[in-house]
Amino acid sequence: MNIVKSLALCTALAPALALPAAAPAAAQTLVFEGFQTVNRFDVTGAAVEYRFSPFREKNGTAYSVILRGMYDSGDNGWLGAGLHIRHDFTNDWFVEGATMPGYYDHSGPAYYLGSELEFFSYVGVGRRLGDANFMSVMFGHLSNANTGDINPGRNSVSVRFGTSF
Repeated sequence: MNIVKSLALCTALAPALALPAAAPAAAQTLVFEGFQTVNRFDVTGAAVEYRFSPFREKNGTAYSVILRGMYDSGDNGWLGAGLHIRHDFTNDWFVEGATMPGYYDHSGPAYYLGSELEFFSYVGVGRRLGDANFMSVMFGHLSNANTGDINPGRNSVSVRFGTSF
């Protein structure tokens, strides 16, 4: 599976992730991402995120509930939910991070990470492109936090595009 196929699949999942947001809100966000793993095994993939409107904002920092789905060229998938934190700077730059538990479905023994329960965390830096859009670069880590029989983990680097509505 190539990155284009992965991105198409994640794009198709986006409306399903947005369903819980039936009430209109000003700061919901949809993010599309392409990633490359940098350890463990060499796969490319795509992800889609849906962030609900922040439930708390103070001093430029916003806290939101996040839903995320990932699919990679090894036919592995992950789906989870958790907490996203973003801090905006006055010059359109921001830093962000998230952590979330989720379900990992691996295609074979070579992609086994020790458990079906895998936690995904990331940190990133980005820049707003106008009022609603942004681009960012992110470092992510997927592992079971030593809850499985092994815990090799998987790291990735991503380029992301998002839009708020």
